Amino acid sequence: MVDRRTRMIAMPLIFSKIFYFPLWDEDQKPYIEIILKNRTILSFVRIFDFFSLDDHEFEHKIPALIFTLIASLPRLVELSILVDNRLIPQFQQNLDRGYKGDVAGSLFPPSLRSLRIPNWEWLFLVDSVSQLEHLMVDSGVLEFHDVPLKPYLEKLRTVHPGLTMLHCPAWCVTENIREIARCLPNLRDIGLLGRRFPQRFWRASSVMDHLAPFRMFSKLESISFPDISKLGISYRSPGTAFCLYPGLRDSLDSPAKEVTQRLLEGIEKEILTKTGPRLLSVVIGDIIYEVDANRRLRKRRRICREGRRRHTVVEEYVGDDEDGNGK
Repeated sequence: MVDRRTRMIAMPLIFSKIFYFPLWDEDQKPYIEIILKNRTILSFVRIFDFFSLDDHEFEHKIPALIFTLIASLPRLVELSILVDNRLIPQFQQNLDRGYKGDVAGSLFPPSLRSLRIPNWEWLFLVDSVSQLEHLMVDSGVLEFHDVPLKPYLEKLRTVHPGLTMLHCPAWCVTENIREIARCLPNLRDIGLLGRRFPQRFWRASSVMDHLAPFRMFSKLESISFPDISKLGISYRSPGTAFCLYPGLRDSLDSPAKEVTQRLLEGIEKEILTKTGPRLLSVVIGDIIYEVDANRRLRKRRRICREGRRRHTVVEEYVGDDEDGNGK
């Protein structure tokens, strides 16, 4: 048996997160009802992750009680919804369920600050978040097609002009960066994570030619880029060859280091200037580079993704070589 004091210490840690994974062949209503009856557990939840596999066969609906559960979390801070677009109508129908104790018409509690959605089609959810600070958009047509960001950014500008973090599947090109700066000038953390460099820029430029506009963000502290193979800098990932044949490691890793170093030098030259933002870190792929006292980028930490969650950081020293660059 566990004594009452130990339970009270452990409960906030155990129940700080809820992961909801719908099993379409199982009735999960009884489990949700148990949680709803315990107000103490509900008060401990800070993070709610709601995701499902990409199943093109399912025609099932989300249990209505799941919306009641979300609306019953008085201290919810982070919400991730990574589900199929065919569930959009059900979410739209339940947005007016109303958070308990709050004004009607808002599914989410006023404590919610961070929202993660599967693609831009889910942007309607931001209308129901009263004080959104962080928005992460996972994927969508912008990864592979040249679709303008303006309609989405204009909506964010209207609803949440004070947004401080935006990570989305947009390309790191001048027109996108300037449009984001115009609509969301208060961003402190920006991630442009499009998986392919735009075809219309092939052979004409790379991400190196689109770094200077980041100086438009006066409060910027962190920039996130995808893997270097997605940035048009004459580098292609070796893929499975790297894993299957360890003997190739040195010969394949050397070009990656050279290209990464070119990008870091470009960032130092174009962004880390005396008139540029007080940048603190740059993320390239899964490596975090921190800005030192001399305004130089140094490798320090590696991101470890916890399931589908982004930015769970392992505090580990990666190490420097003789020139101060990460190994």
